Amino acid sequence: MKKRKNQKKINEEIELKNYSSTSEIHQCIDRAIREKKRIHIEYNSKYNDEYTKREISPIKKFREKERTYLQAYCHKRKDERIFLTRSIISVNK
Repeated sequence: MKKRKNQKKINEEIELKNYSSTSEIHQCIDRAIREKKRIHIEYNSKYNDEYTKREISPIKKFREKERTYLQAYCHKRKDERIFLTRSIISVNK
């Protein structure tokens, strides 16, 4: 029984991994969309020159004018938002 508890703890620690490369960020977002999971992001908005940490529920990714965007429910703003994916600095599950 003790081994199971230790393995569960290890699995939980793995879940907290920080994703910071572009491909890791996209993989984590895609997984969250498929599994309907919340993730935490660090986001640097070029629009209003603001750095924020947000908890979001990703809905879908889409491309427009050669850019990839993420539509997500933002739990901080309590509303849907659109994020430019290249402005996402890191993601945590």
